[in-house]
Amino acid sequence: HRDLHFPYTTLFRSGIMRSAQGRRRLQASAIPLVETWDLTPTPADMLVGFSHEDAGQAVAEFLYQRGRRRVAVISASDERAQRRNHAFAQAAMRLDMHGPDGQVPLHTISAPGTAANGRVALRALLAAHPDIDAVFCSSDMVALGVLTEARVLDIDVPGRLAVVGLGDHPFAAELYPALTTVRIDGRAMGGIAANFLIDRIAGNHIPEVVRDIGFTIVERDSA
Repeated sequence: HRDLHFPYTTLFRSGIMRSAQGRRRLQASAIPLVETWDLTPTPADMLVGFSHEDAGQAVAEFLYQRGRRRVAVISASDERAQRRNHAFAQAAMRLDMHGPDGQVPLHTISAPGTAANGRVALRALLAAHPDIDAVFCSSDMVALGVLTEARVLDIDVPGRLAVVGLGDHPFAAELYPALTTVRIDGRAMGGIAANFLIDRIAGNHIPEVVRDIGFTIVERDSA
C-alpha cells in the first residue's frame, strides 16, 4: 500500500506457533504475524483459520447421518491432520461407527498425501478391515487415489464405500463420482490475513485478532 511507507517486515505462518521460545522471540520483535489454517484462542499475534477438531467431528456426524457404520481414515502424518483424525475417531466411537475391536482404523501416509499413497492405503485398509463402508481422507488428492483404486477393485462408490476428502480443489467436482469434501475458503482467509497486516502496519486498532472462517461439507456423489 503506497501510503504505508514500506518496506515493512511481516510474517504469514501456516499453522500455530507452538514453540514457547519461538512465540516469545516473535512477540519481542514486534513483527506483525498472522497465523493461518488453524485455530486457537491464544495466537502469537493475529490468526485466521478454522478448527480441525470441529471439521473431524463434523465429517463423522455427516457419515453417520448417511447410514455409514464402519468408518476409517487415510491421512498424512502432520500435526493438524492428527488432531482432525482424533476428533473424527472420537465422534465415530461415540456414534458406534468403530470396528469390532472398538477402534477406528487409521492408515497413515507420508506428507504430503498423494494419489498413489491413497491407492496403496485403500488396499491395505480393505485387507485388514474388509467391513469398512466409509473413508475420510486428509486431502482431495488422497481421495482421488482412493476413488481410482476403488474403480480398479470394482468397488461401488458410494454404494459399498463412501469417500470424503478435504480441500475442495477444483478437480473434486469433476471426478467420477464427484467428490464429497470439506471446503475451506482459502481466498477469504488470505484476504483477511492481508487486511490484518495492513491495519497493523497502519496503526489501526484490530478489535478481533482471531477470526474463525469455518468450513463447509460439500456433499457430492462419492458420499
